[in-house]
Amino acid sequence: MGSPYLQVLLAGARKLDIEIHELATGFGLELDALDDPEGRIPRDVHHQLWEEVARRSGDEFFGLHLAESLQPGAFAVIDYVARNSPNLGDAYGRVVRYSRLVHDAAEVTFELDRDTARIAYAMPAIPEGSPRHAAEFIVACLIIIGRQMTGVDFSPTEVTFAHHAPRSADEHRRIFRCPVLFEQPMNSLSLDRTVLATPIRDADPRLRGLLDRYAQDLLGKLPKADDLMGRVRHLVAEGLQEGDPTLESVAKKLAMSPRTLQRRLKDDGTSHQEVLDVLRRELAEKYLREPSIGIGEAAFLLGFSEPSAFHRAFKRWTGTTPGAYRRQQMMH
Repeated sequence: MGSPYLQVLLAGARKLDIEIHELATGFGLELDALDDPEGRIPRDVHHQLWEEVARRSGDEFFGLHLAESLQPGAFAVIDYVARNSPNLGDAYGRVVRYSRLVHDAAEVTFELDRDTARIAYAMPAIPEGSPRHAAEFIVACLIIIGRQMTGVDFSPTEVTFAHHAPRSADEHRRIFRCPVLFEQPMNSLSLDRTVLATPIRDADPRLRGLLDRYAQDLLGKLPKADDLMGRVRHLVAEGLQEGDPTLESVAKKLAMSPRTLQRRLKDDGTSHQEVLDVLRRELAEKYLREPSIGIGEAAFLLGFSEPSAFHRAFKRWTGTTPGAYRRQQMMH
């Protein structure tokens, strides 16, 4: 999950005087890493945090009320991209396109038919689905932010949720002002299609292109799947450019403690050192097949302090030296 999504939750917790440091460390998270706008956290931990903050709030409608309290820019780049779109339909399209920047466990769709538009999200990889308050928060954000961006107090035609109905749906009806259905196949927001043409107030077309390119760049840097191994490999590869990516540095970027990361990797049958070695070997073989990259340069790119350390590691991995491997490749 993206850090901006979590920062919104933690901001809500702070307003309720919930002790954030104790909350974060209780889930094995490093608090200072949560301030990184490009950071990610495991989705199971994220869901547990939602449930815990909602429980401590004592508010039966915590997710809905949190959505009402949002300020412009709360979702960082995805928020600014939407607010500089020409109209509501274009803004919603961008939210769906860049949704992985804040919520990469969800399948988000934007469907149009002759009269209706529907934004829906489901979490097929998670059997229990999204926590109730998180689901209500996301759907409420879509309508509340849409009203803010346009200055028009429009209403959806229907809202659906996958979870069971709460004891009262009065707050849902107050906010959405339309039929609200529970225990449905997915969480969704349906609108009259004509609403999509509503202009966004104060949108800047000059900013739009810059923000789109920035969002695309961030999207391209994400792992292809929301799995721990993918995230760790991605961060280790980034860290190699700065030196030896340690367990501690990778854990910090994942907003978890080194011990928690070590345990989760062990549960996946691997370790930080094994991920580092496998990635280094793959990259080493790639670099050595490229004649324009010298062996010393390859050692530097792989984060080794000196070429001799690279020689020893490569021989341990392959049983041969970097020079011998390169000569062998040149013969083929």
